[in-house]
Amino acid sequence: MKRSEPGGADTESQKTTFSSNLLEVRLAAGMSQRALARRAGLAPSSISKIENVQVSPTYDVMLRLSEALDVDLARLLHEAPGGASAPEATARLVVERKSEQTRHPAGHYDYTPLTMALVRRIMDPTLIHVRETSIDAFDDWIRHPGEEFALVLSGCVVLHTEHYAPVTLTQGDAVHYDASMGHLFTSPTPVATILNITAHADDKAQRWR
Repeated sequence: MKRSEPGGADTESQKTTFSSNLLEVRLAAGMSQRALARRAGLAPSSISKIENVQVSPTYDVMLRLSEALDVDLARLLHEAPGGASAPEATARLVVERKSEQTRHPAGHYDYTPLTMALVRRIMDPTLIHVRETSIDAFDDWIRHPGEEFALVLSGCVVLHTEHYAPVTLTQGDAVHYDASMGHLFTSPTPVATILNITAHADDKAQRWR
């Protein structure tokens, strides 16, 4: 697999926010770059480059970093709220308008994280805009803890996994799979968007209930 250049550039503000939040959370946890890299399954140089705004992490790398730091992905993507931590909620609801959503070009996909205002959650819904047409564009499989559900909203995508034959999915088709299994999406169509829901690993979900 060969990695292609990302389509489009992430905004400097998005990259800077993620990088500064990553550094802040890592230092608050008393964790070195090497220790974080070990827990996330990344090279120490990758952590350094992300924190110094030299590269834009892909979505799976963002998930691995949030898991390794034991924080919500929202904590790394957005400015931390001021003041004391919010009390544990028992009946939460977040409404998010389309105008409030932000598309993040990163790696092989563009990502639009949804309802990021809801923190301490056990799943992450995201719109994934698939750009690659061939698995040759990828260096390696994408894998991270938890499970994923994907529903094709537009276009056609092909789900490739390391243990199953490729599966072609068209608008309205859905798939649920173990995200620790190597996987990736390609699309034979110019525009393909899926609703992707990542459920955190069981141990993290149990702690947040």
